[in-house]
Amino acid sequence: MFEGFDGKRLLAMVPQEVRWMDNLKKAFYESDIAFADGKAADDAFPALCKAVDVAATLHSSLQHSVASWSPPPQKDNKRKFTEFLRSEIPGTDENGDDIDLIDARTQKPVQYDFADIFYAIRCMIHENENLNDAEQPDYHVTLDWSIPEHGDLGYQCDGRLTCNAKAFWWRVRSVVAKFILGTESFMAYERGDTSGTIHSHPAFKSVHPNDGRHTIKTS
Repeated sequence: MFEGFDGKRLLAMVPQEVRWMDNLKKAFYESDIAFADGKAADDAFPALCKAVDVAATLHSSLQHSVASWSPPPQKDNKRKFTEFLRSEIPGTDENGDDIDLIDARTQKPVQYDFADIFYAIRCMIHENENLNDAEQPDYHVTLDWSIPEHGDLGYQCDGRLTCNAKAFWWRVRSVVAKFILGTESFMAYERGDTSGTIHSHPAFKSVHPNDGRHTIKTS
């Protein structure tokens, strides 16, 4: 995830990159709040998908020097999104797991790794589709919030995948958290100061966009 990162470059973020970092923290915080307040099925994934979108764009942007900086092209959204997740979660080329499904819209076979699955979720959420498995949506990837968090990541049947929503949320959240903390740690090291950590629940720390670390109590 941090290959080629340099503290001096991070401290020299252009104004747009600073805004992206602020927006990333806001989306991350909104997702945490939704999860902690028992509104995960409605709000946790939309905010987390937004966070990954922004993190992927910022991650791509920071690979280039300030002198030659230009915004990453929007047409590369899928590539940026999946490459960002694959920087921490192995894809097919890195001996990651592949899942064969049947696309509910085209009825054609599709092959997904973890990043592809989450991108499919992200696209449906952007279309305001409800993927809550309890409401039996007509899609080949759904989210089941009733599966225990530490259970299996999901189960497959007849070309469809039912994901363990809590486990997926925590896994992707950990990637975004690592990116935020790692970026801040590089910058802190360059400045000579220190940075905190983001913990797991039941009393976990989020990244509040205004006052830094913010402890969230789950119900």
